[in-house]
Amino acid sequence: MIEGLNLIIMINLEKQQIKKTLPKVKDGLEKYLWLQREVGLRNVSTDREFQKKFNAFYRVRRGGDWQKVFYGLLENSKDKELTFKDILVKFHEEIGRMEASFVSKLIATINPKMPIIDKVVFKNLGLSLPPVGVKNRELLIEERYQSLAKEFSLFLQTENGKYLIDEFIKEYPKANITKVKMLDFILWQIRD
Repeated sequence: MIEGLNLIIMINLEKQQIKKTLPKVKDGLEKYLWLQREVGLRNVSTDREFQKKFNAFYRVRRGGDWQKVFYGLLENSKDKELTFKDILVKFHEEIGRMEASFVSKLIATINPKMPIIDKVVFKNLGLSLPPVGVKNRELLIEERYQSLAKEFSLFLQTENGKYLIDEFIKEYPKANITKVKMLDFILWQIRD
């Protein structure tokens, strides 16, 4: 793995792999669509139904104090144009930890054109987050996230990326989601 500003990611999905993975998306897609529909309609800082469904979908296994901060940030960020870095820093100030994966989930909930840092997706791309204690960790996390967003964008312009979009729409014609989320769903379903 290259540290620093020269990080290179390569999404390598073949058409057969995409086609095989598409049916596995259905259950998660329905849950995701509910979350995206409801996030703008509810006060997510206090709405336990939303929180429980979000926790189940994104596998949030953190205590009440952590969740209070997270859902407060999500609610307060809904109408703002905050960046991944803005939320990463704010969350770190509130909790004392850099929660890159959960911050990316918060950002992607507000802006579905942004990718999610997830251990399954990162593993499929040969990535990992910089370890705790590494010098310039915040900068390295931000750089990996920006590289991930760029790679998603580049892949979606390729022949296989366009195939993924076309096949996703054929399989789920009523699912009005971003192309980034389509790719995210496929990458998340590819497991050993």
